[in-house]
Amino acid sequence: MKLDRGMQGRLPRLPRLEDESYQAFVEGIRGFSGERMAMPAMLALHGALGTPPAPGPRAERLALRRTGDAVPILATRNRLLRASQQMMWRNLLESYGRRRADVERALAEAEARGPGLVEWSPQFRVPDYARAEFHTQPGGYQGDALTGPVYHYGTKVFFVGTNDQDDLHESLARLAPRPADGRVARVLDIGCSIGQGATALKQALPQAEVTGIDAAAQLLRYAHLRAVELGVDVAFRQRLAEESGFPDGHFDMVQSTILFHEVPFAVTRRIVREVFRVLRPGGVFNVFDFPAGEPIPAGLQYFLDIDHQYNGEPWSLEFVYGDFTRELRDAGFEVTRGEPVQRYLRTWYCRRPG
Repeated sequence: MKLDRGMQGRLPRLPRLEDESYQAFVEGIRGFSGERMAMPAMLALHGALGTPPAPGPRAERLALRRTGDAVPILATRNRLLRASQQMMWRNLLESYGRRRADVERALAEAEARGPGLVEWSPQFRVPDYARAEFHTQPGGYQGDALTGPVYHYGTKVFFVGTNDQDDLHESLARLAPRPADGRVARVLDIGCSIGQGATALKQALPQAEVTGIDAAAQLLRYAHLRAVELGVDVAFRQRLAEESGFPDGHFDMVQSTILFHEVPFAVTRRIVREVFRVLRPGGVFNVFDFPAGEPIPAGLQYFLDIDHQYNGEPWSLEFVYGDFTRELRDAGFEVTRGEPVQRYLRTWYCRRPG
């Protein structure tokens, strides 16, 4: 979807240079507040608490907030992160909004083209939990035709340039363990969003049939448009991860990237059991997500609480303080914990016995 100004690798350039420059400015604010201020802010909070910045039990939330909110560097960091999110979304909606007709035309034309396919329906029943305005994106994932491209460029700013070329998703596709017997004919990416993970999996496993599912039709439409332009054969289908409709034992490999902290923990439990059902014996389920069920420093607890309350993460704390590993094992998986990825993503490598 070039919109006349071409591409920066896999990232469409914004319709106007001034919008691109504005987003670069916002990205700088996010990088400064989210990265360079993070450690000094955490140390300042632990200084106010009188505790070392070491992993510990869950702190009392309101007491932690009272202490942290009174620390000037934390208050500044919080305001800068919130303001940068608001600035980013507002400008992206304005920028793509000027070319709405072109965006809608590109999405519609791609639906009739391959490789791959996209299936979605206006009658699809989207659960209430999936209608939140995640990351404060206006309309959330259930918006209109602008949702996909706005989200895509928004992730560039969110990841501070580290995922401009699907870098994160390609690294996870390479990192994810394969079944021990080496057989990978069918792969499922759940909560696939705009398809960066699904296309990366297809490129890493070209012989496999790769399917991406999500509840958000507009993200899937954009995912298919991206895949068509990349020449990558992926099937995108509007389905729920907790009720996918696939046959028992259908997949050799399932992957999830930053999904579970965006659903209620009761839904997490259902998804885990559904994945176990659709995986064949010996199949693998690879999860990359927020830390969950582990001791974390009070400073990180504070940061996650701010993210929950002010950055459109309604379900994240349920996941962070839930016992996700136990849910996986209770569903029947053999679970191995891997090393963290990009500092904050935790890894769960799961195998269905048999």
